[in-house]
Amino acid sequence: MQAMAQFVDDDIGILRVVDAALAGLSRRDQRFVELYFAEARSPESIADEMGVSVATVYSKKAKIKMRLAAVADSA
Repeated sequence: MQAMAQFVDDDIGILRVVDAALAGLSRRDQRFVELYFAEARSPESIADEMGVSVATVYSKKAKIKMRLAAVADSA
C-alpha cells in the first residue's frame, strides 16, 4: 500500500511540474504543445492550423522542449 501511495505522490509531483512548465508558455505555445504532443498531429497539419511553415514547427518544437526541460531541471 505504501508503494502505491508513493507512486501516486510521484505522479502528482510530475503533474505539478508539467502544469508549472506549461503555465510559463504563451497561449500559442500551449496550443502547439497540445497539437504536437497530446494530439500527435503531423508537423504539416500543425503548420497549416497555426499559419506557419513546417520548418517553424520543428524549430518551435525544439525551443519548447528546451524550455520545458529547463523547468523540469529546476523543479
